[in-house]
Amino acid sequence: MSKNKIKIDEGKSNNFFKRLFLIVFFFTILEGAVRKWFIQGYDVQLILLRDGLVLYSIFYGFNKRFFIKNWKENILLLWTILVTVWSFLQFLINDFNPFITLVGIRNWVLYFWFSLLCFRCLGKKELDSILSILLYTIIPIGILIIYQHFMPAGHIINKQVGSTTAEGIFTVAFGVVRTAGTFTFTSGQVQYLAFLTPIIFYLMSGKYNDSISQISKIIILILFFISIALSGSRGAIMNSGFMLLMFFLISLRLNKMKNILSYLFFGLIFIFFISYFFDNAIEATKFRFQEASDSDLINNRIIGIIFGSSEIWSNFNLFGEGIGIRSKLSKIFINTDFRDAENETNRILYEGGLVGFLFILIKFIFSIIVLFKCYKISINTDDIFPFLYSVYVCLQLLMAQITGQVTTHAFTFLGLGILFVILKSYENNKNNFDSKDTRANI
Repeated sequence: MSKNKIKIDEGKSNNFFKRLFLIVFFFTILEGAVRKWFIQGYDVQLILLRDGLVLYSIFYGFNKRFFIKNWKENILLLWTILVTVWSFLQFLINDFNPFITLVGIRNWVLYFWFSLLCFRCLGKKELDSILSILLYTIIPIGILIIYQHFMPAGHIINKQVGSTTAEGIFTVAFGVVRTAGTFTFTSGQVQYLAFLTPIIFYLMSGKYNDSISQISKIIILILFFISIALSGSRGAIMNSGFMLLMFFLISLRLNKMKNILSYLFFGLIFIFFISYFFDNAIEATKFRFQEASDSDLINNRIIGIIFGSSEIWSNFNLFGEGIGIRSKLSKIFINTDFRDAENETNRILYEGGLVGFLFILIKFIFSIIVLFKCYKISINTDDIFPFLYSVYVCLQLLMAQITGQVTTHAFTFLGLGILFVILKSYENNKNNFDSKDTRANI
């Protein structure tokens, strides 16, 4: 790391890294499609290809001296050293496959550097372009989801490559397919929709730039909410509902009552539209909620996801079993039972022990600081986007299976990178956001 950046053409560098960011994003949403419909069994190769792009991006950042001697880099460097040393000691003591140590460092360290590089390389202009492209992806994926919904489970659009039956295809209820979009499993689609949700609500707020035409905005909104309705996922519906609540609350705080009333009106019309054309999906999802409510208490489940189960705390091991050992990626190297570490907090504590507890503590502190900071930015700039995006990232950090599932991991750190750029952009230009001339800026 260098104290000062070398003199380079920042415009070219920013655009180059913007392309790298988008390539990583498209790998994330399309690698499942490749495995699902074209070449089954190449999971590891595709993940390694994406990780290779991330590694290249990080080396690019160091080579161009985008990383500087700053408290952000210093903290991340200390975290990298701590996780690496702790993982190596665990490997020596617990005697497991050395590749698991590499998986652990990948899950706990690597993508943090990529997110920080977003902060160093991207600005408002690049972010604006990225968000527009992200929004447009819902058009082909939304159409695909609708097609999957209307096709039977045994149709080629819903089956894995090489499969001759509908076995393994998940349904919500009554034979209604749980759509997966371009992903091999519904959790990937849920993560994709969650990733887009704060950007969608930003589009709804009316402050988004004019690079997207009105007709495109309408199509994007319709396909997004249809995709949520057809997902058959409680998580997707609850997440979008919670984000909608946050959207209404921050809009009320910013005195945007007109927006709230208009969206409530159109929302009621849209609910009627969904209920009429996709009534089977609505009935199946309602049944899924009723069935789930009989088998688990949602409050207890959420508390367990965020804070960990009583079993993990009563059997807490200070040294941990090995960072990376409970990741789904580690199934390639070890055969173990992952059911006792299905949620993120349990997994981190099982794997990291004392360092895992520190990781959880850092996530909590970071989430509180970022939420408060982004709330203040939203109030000062009269813009809902910083607060909404911070809510999404904090939900991911505290509840999503970041270190366990590769697609969730990728979306979370792409989102963290966007959040860093938002913080930098809004703080550097907060005085400009009060004028009407800056409607085209993010």
